[in-house]
Amino acid sequence: MLAPVHAEEAVRHVVERVVQVRDYLGRQILLENVSSDLGYAHSSMPEWEFLSAIATGADCLILLDLNNIFVSARNHDFDPMTYLNAIPADRVAQFHLAGHRDHGDYIVDTHDAAIIDPVWALYRAAVRRFGHAAAMIERDDEIPPLADLLAELEVARRYYAEARGRSYALRPGKQHRSTVVEYSRKNSANKSAVARQLMDIPMKKNAAFKPRFFHR
Repeated sequence: MLAPVHAEEAVRHVVERVVQVRDYLGRQILLENVSSDLGYAHSSMPEWEFLSAIATGADCLILLDLNNIFVSARNHDFDPMTYLNAIPADRVAQFHLAGHRDHGDYIVDTHDAAIIDPVWALYRAAVRRFGHAAAMIERDDEIPPLADLLAELEVARRYYAEARGRSYALRPGKQHRSTVVEYSRKNSANKSAVARQLMDIPMKKNAAFKPRFFHR
């Protein structure tokens, strides 16, 4: 999945197609920022301007992948906060969090490792800037034990509460309706074991949140 050339012509190209999809579905859709490890000589604007122009022109929302911002920032040597602060606050509807692989002079968005502290810092900053938005932790490979996954969920909940100026205390058996974990079909055996354990977690009757597994 390659990032497109960041130029006015590409903005118009994407906007036209997003509008077609939006009109066909009859509802507003979300676009996600991708990670990249290369740039184009013909790009005439930074990615954050490109994404913002598309969201405004197509009247769509943004699924802001914070790990992708971190990955691209490292690979292209820009400040991730510059990206974050340039995105229209009223366009962000969801956050993605994930781990990546560091290869020294570049990093790759792999969804197979724990979320690192700088990405958590971006999440806290994003919550402060954009307010409430659902958060999803993506994990496509190297699925860890359930306890490790739940520990990351607790970190997300705690950082969300702190960024919103609220106190947070873990309540056993309580699931947060705005945080889910995404799995791929890889590691199906471990995923099934985690799924069985999740289904055993006590939940409130008629709770709005149910454990969900998204397949790619």
